[in-house]
Parts: sequence; structure tokens; C-alpha cells
Amino acid sequence: MASVKPGRKILYVARITNNGPSAATNVVVSEVLPPGLKIALLGGGCVAVPQGPEHRGALRILRSTLPPASTVWWPILWAEVDSPCGPIINTMTVSSDTP
Repeated sequence: MASVKPGRKILYVARITNNGPSAATNVVVSEVLPPGLKIALLGGGCVAVPQGPEHRGALRILRSTLPPASTVWWPILWAEVDSPCGPIINTMTVSSDTP
């Protein structure tokens, strides 16, 4: 959790690990942006999914394959745009076509 003043930037880094015995295929990391934030810059492999005013909303990180026993890091940068908000809680979900 973080508290940020309006106009300040926050750097989020998504860490995704494949603990399985097989490569994970068609990996998608999805997230709905916390209130008060909008995307300022996306890291490599990230795609914004516009929702609501000013394209705030969802973010998807796409990767074709994640080998077994591997970890990848994706930097994602957002900007605080609204009045000061309390703690910012960020949740991401990960899915793959691999069972």
C-alpha cells in the first residue's frame, strides 16, 4: 500500500512466477486500476484496456509463454491524478491456457 500526493508518479512492478512443471502459454495479467490513478506510461508487453472517463480502468500484460520455474518482471508506471486518496491497494490476476 502507498499514499501519494496528487501529480506524483507511482512505479509498480508486476512479478509473475511460473511454479508449475510445464511452460505456461498465453499468459495474461489483468488489473483494474485503483481509484485516483490513470496510466501515464506502460512497460513492454503491457496493453491498456480503456474503461470509463479518461481511459482509466483496466490493464493487461500479455506474454505468449512463461517457462517453468521462471519469473518475469514488468514495470508499470501510473500517475496520481485526483485529490489525495488514502492507501492505494493494488490487485492483479493471472491466467494461462495451461492447466
